[in-house]
Amino acid sequence: MKRTTLLAAALAVLAASGAQPAKKTTPQKVGTVSMSGYVGQRYADCINRRVKPENIDTLISVFRLQDEKGGLWASEFWGKWVQGAIGMYHFTQDPELKSIVQQAEDRLMDCQLKDGYIGDYDTGHQLTGWDVWGRKYTLLGLIKWYQESGDKRALKAATRLLDYTMGQIGPGKKSILDCGAYVGMPPSSILEPTMFMYQITRKQRYLGFAKYIAQELNRPGGPELITKANVPVARRVPLKPGDLWYGNKNGQKAYEMMSCYVGLLE
Repeated sequence: MKRTTLLAAALAVLAASGAQPAKKTTPQKVGTVSMSGYVGQRYADCINRRVKPENIDTLISVFRLQDEKGGLWASEFWGKWVQGAIGMYHFTQDPELKSIVQQAEDRLMDCQLKDGYIGDYDTGHQLTGWDVWGRKYTLLGLIKWYQESGDKRALKAATRLLDYTMGQIGPGKKSILDCGAYVGMPPSSILEPTMFMYQITRKQRYLGFAKYIAQELNRPGGPELITKANVPVARRVPLKPGDLWYGNKNGQKAYEMMSCYVGLLE
C-alpha cells in the first residue's frame, strides 16, 4: 500500500512538473562570465604562459622567407596560434592580449605579396605539399580577427589571398584534390574560410568556389566524404601494398577529413 501511494505521488509530481511551461533562459554574454578555481587558474596560465609569450617573429619568419620546397607545414602554426589568441581575447577582453594579436596580424599582412599570396612556399612549389592547407589557417586567422575587431585591413588581406588561390585552382586549372596529400583533403579544407568569406561578403564567386570544392570532395576517385559518410575511415580509401602512408593515395586521415566536414557544415 505504501509503495502504491509513493508511486502515485511520484507520478503526480512528474505530471505536474511536465505540465509547467519550460523556463526561458537567456544566454550570458561572454564578457559577463568569468572562471575561477582550478579551471580558471589553468585558463589564465594558458594565456599568460603559453599564448602571450609566443614569439611572433618566429611564426612570421616562414612567410618572409617563402623558401619551402618540400612537404612541410610550418605555415599552419601562425593561424592555429592566432585563432586561440583571438578566442581568449574574446573571452577576457584583455587589452594586452589584443595588442599582441594586432601585432601578429599586422606583421603577417606585411608579408603579403602584390599578387595576394601569403605563404611559405616558393613560387615554383606553390599548390604542393601543405601550401593550400597553410593558406586555410592564414585565412581563418585573418577572417576571425576581422569578425572580432572590425579590422578591415585583415578582411582585405583575406580577400586578396582567397582570390589569388581561386585564380590557381578550379575547373580548367589545377584540381583542388591535386594540391596536397591524403586524396586532396588537406587543401580542400580551405572550404571553411571560403564559406566564411561568402557569409561576410555575400559575393557569389566565393559560393561558387565552395560548391566546386564540395563537389570534388564527393566525386569518384576523391575522398567521397558524403557517399562514404557511413564507411569506417580505415575502409574508405584503403592503401594498397607499396603505397605510402604519407601520400596522395591514402584517404585514412581523420584530422584533415574532419576539417573538410567542418567546411561542408558551413
